[in-house]
Amino acid sequence: MYEPGFVETTLEAGSGPAFADRYFGKLADILCCPHARVLIGQGGPASWIARTYGDNLVQKFMTGPSLQVTFHEKGFFDSKDRKPVFARCDNLTPGELDLVYGHIRSGGGDHDKWVFPTPELLNELCDHWSGEWNNQLEFVFQEIQKELMGANARARSRGDWRTFFHRSN
Repeated sequence: MYEPGFVETTLEAGSGPAFADRYFGKLADILCCPHARVLIGQGGPASWIARTYGDNLVQKFMTGPSLQVTFHEKGFFDSKDRKPVFARCDNLTPGELDLVYGHIRSGGGDHDKWVFPTPELLNELCDHWSGEWNNQLEFVFQEIQKELMGANARARSRGDWRTFFHRSN
């Protein structure tokens, strides 16, 4: 990810078990990277996905930044902020974060789809989201997880998420 011109692969549209396999394959590719531990610190849905599908990411997060940051000096560095604290940390590319959520680009707007809702979708559509994880969101994400493990795996558009959250709100 730190090489010039790096472009993350994208997830193709589909449904059913074959689609779920493609999503989980791409998710596994990201979660096995040393810098994936940053998802734990992001909290919210990204952290839930990482904790649910990643391998020991909480323990890795608690040990501090990966070797990419500490040895190779890659990742995020806040030196260009208005008031820097000169912190270095792991970082995901926007493409990697899109794959974590299962984002499928379809021309933008209401045509894009996601396997899991992003914080922005939760802010807009979910009455249970206040920025903190809670029992209602845990239940909702477990329902999505069950769907992904069954024959009805799919990504949802903004309108589909609106319908989905309407019944749970």
